[in-house]
Amino acid sequence: MRFCRLFLFLLCLAALEPGCRSNESDEIPAETMAGYSPVPMENVVLLETDSTQSLAHIMGSLSRYQEAYINSVCVHLPSSYNAGDLRDLVDSCHQVGINLFLHQNQPDAATAWVKRYNVDGFHCTGSSLKPPAYWESKLDSFNQLRPVLLIAHNATDELKSAGFAAASDDGFANALDAVMINDAPVSRLDTALLGEKLFFSKSFPAVRCVSAQAGGGPREEAELLAAFALPGAPCLTEDQLETHAAFLKTFLTLYTNSPVLQYGDCSFYDAGTEDVFTVIREFQGKKLLFAINMRNHSASYKWPDNLAGIKTELILGENITRNGGQELSPYGYQILSFENIVGIEALELDNK
Repeated sequence: MRFCRLFLFLLCLAALEPGCRSNESDEIPAETMAGYSPVPMENVVLLETDSTQSLAHIMGSLSRYQEAYINSVCVHLPSSYNAGDLRDLVDSCHQVGINLFLHQNQPDAATAWVKRYNVDGFHCTGSSLKPPAYWESKLDSFNQLRPVLLIAHNATDELKSAGFAAASDDGFANALDAVMINDAPVSRLDTALLGEKLFFSKSFPAVRCVSAQAGGGPREEAELLAAFALPGAPCLTEDQLETHAAFLKTFLTLYTNSPVLQYGDCSFYDAGTEDVFTVIREFQGKKLLFAINMRNHSASYKWPDNLAGIKTELILGENITRNGGQELSPYGYQILSFENIVGIEALELDNK
């Protein structure tokens, strides 16, 4: 199925003729707008584009990153763009099930973007500059045309009530930078996540971004994993996809095929360290434990006491030891699957 989608996408790229579409003022036919429903935000893996890139470059990037399971792209429109290119980009995205968002500060004329280009939504970085009633009215005008998703910059109860589908959030991102760059204790992340529970839910997810301060290499991979281990919508840049292609392809394959990561609850426990970030995701009785060393030196952590006598499988990362504490290399990690077992098999596991 994925091969077929990619083949269709490449056919669209091959047929692209900039400027060949009708005048920019033309509106998309209603039946065309009704033909594609956006991917729900709780299932989104988002690519943020660079405002210096052309639309043709963005189309090429999407064709190259199909294997990374990108299903949404947020476009920073260049100051000069071709209307036909933008329509072809939207059409090509929709043919392979990719949402196309526009990055807008204050989308006062955004209804026209939906009518003319059939876009799926907007990342509204100026969402706090307008009252909730404005956004309610704006979303109502969108939805009379087709379903449209709005992403806010930072979450508030008012924006959620106004109909926003998700929000980027600086709280956790700032805490992550403090841990990775300034050696703050990992409990800083737990505190930030507890604060998030006031706003975020499965139906109103956080958009998880990692800043450019991460600096590449194993440290940035540890930071990406810490962000994407949590409930929410992973958000990547093209630079991150280029730099960490193998790592992200492996992890996002797991993410896309794991209901635990897309829908699971999130919990914490005392791992006996301020160096290793640990989180448990659980869905329908299945558990995944993430343990990520946030330091440039080896560090150990312990499993939760209630996982004693549990069958354990390493999904990704460094080898499991059976001597109680788990030691991780600098910026190393483990993703472990736990499954309840009983009887002699559990006793044999305890003795390993």
